[in-house]
Amino acid sequence: MTHPFPDVPTFSGFDWPVRADADIYDLEIVGEIPRELNGTFYRCGPEHQYPPMRDGVFIDGDGVISMFRFEDGHVDFRTRFVRTERFLAERKARRSLFGGYRNPYLDDPAVAGVERGTANTTAFWHAGRLFALKEDSRPMEIDPDTLATRGRWDYGGKLHSKTATAHPEIDPRTGELFMHGFFSRGGIAPEIAYWVVDQDGGLVREFEVTPPYASMIHDIAVTGEHIVFPVMPTTPDDRRMRRGGPIFQWDDSLPSYLGVMRRDGDGSDIRWFKGPPQWMYHIMNAWTDGGHIHIDCCVSEIQSFPFFTDINGKLYEPTRARPKLTRWSIDLNGPDEFTSTRFFDRQCEYPRVDDRFQMAPYRHGYLLFTDPDRRAEATTRRSGQAFNSIARFDMTSGTLVESWFVGEASAPMEPQFVPRSDDAPEGSGWILMVVNRYAEGRSDLVVLDAQNLAQGPVAIAKLSLRARAAFHGCWVSAAQLQAARGVDQGMR
Repeated sequence: MTHPFPDVPTFSGFDWPVRADADIYDLEIVGEIPRELNGTFYRCGPEHQYPPMRDGVFIDGDGVISMFRFEDGHVDFRTRFVRTERFLAERKARRSLFGGYRNPYLDDPAVAGVERGTANTTAFWHAGRLFALKEDSRPMEIDPDTLATRGRWDYGGKLHSKTATAHPEIDPRTGELFMHGFFSRGGIAPEIAYWVVDQDGGLVREFEVTPPYASMIHDIAVTGEHIVFPVMPTTPDDRRMRRGGPIFQWDDSLPSYLGVMRRDGDGSDIRWFKGPPQWMYHIMNAWTDGGHIHIDCCVSEIQSFPFFTDINGKLYEPTRARPKLTRWSIDLNGPDEFTSTRFFDRQCEYPRVDDRFQMAPYRHGYLLFTDPDRRAEATTRRSGQAFNSIARFDMTSGTLVESWFVGEASAPMEPQFVPRSDDAPEGSGWILMVVNRYAEGRSDLVVLDAQNLAQGPVAIAKLSLRARAAFHGCWVSAAQLQAARGVDQGMR
């Protein structure tokens, strides 16, 4: 590489790109790994392979998928770049070729027509296959053992949408997968694709809905009976992009909407419920209770990320950009409006639950938050987010039950719940979470008792390298992996 990364916060200190495919066999363990933990914790996040052509944002890095494999009290680690078309083109050229986050007008002419997706947001498992996902492109299939990239996945040519969510939803009772893709026709056209995949991995239904306006739709809510599409004012503009500006800006002159349709509908029954401008990236859980839908999520007054600037030039207000744990409620027999109830007044994000209780009433919720009495380190520079603790909430009352501070000069990543057994009660299990140790220049994987967070880790797997900030991941049991090794790997 002929040029160094620029000396800016995105690429300095702990965030200096690692740029390595790596394997570490038999990590050093402090404490004792619970014997029930046999399987693999997969994670996905962004990493710049080369210095960007313009000031890069961290969410535009190439996809990196990593895994912690648990086996009889031992943990092995592996990490690989996802070999997307974009990654391979830049590796061949030995430089960056793509000019800006989701803005093809700034690309080098040499990559005209090359798929721009980075597969850098989510590691996801369904029907015996592992995928790396980024919401601007179709899934990339990944080998669950080697992490080698197998290629783009389109359900045997059946998928029409050009984009796929980084937040698929699985119904734990039926095994069905529910996905959406905003800007599904490519470019910034407003249409949202919605499709359903059966428990065996076959695409059985796909159609489009048209929202009130084009916007980023990072996550949707799925209940046992309904689909809810959040439309919020982080909006695109083609003319702005052609001038070299960002694809998205915050526009609080627009209201927010929640589009509700029946899960088995065809889009013709969608109803839009209106609310004030607000922003949400991640949903904890959602369910239908008779004539009401409830959605628990992390909501901020304005766009959370500071690099998605205000369309009217207003200065970024950190206090308004901090997400708070909130319940949106929709009365299906009432007016076309939704209401909000705030449960927690501290900055919080990356909510997770016991996935066996998705789409239904539940009790235990987990999320990262900022304890104002302790120093918080940025999870990654320019994210606008800094967390220092993990909490367990009783969502029947919306109250914090307990928490654990991750330590000085440390930053936690998204938690992952793992049940003690398939039939264990809700919340009985373990929390897996990577914690970056800034002062030491490396990372830990901590294992917490999910119903006793306050006691701290029951075990720590120590990494000798920096596991830079990843976004989302999944747990796949050893039994699931073994069963998948017999799955036909055709139909790509």
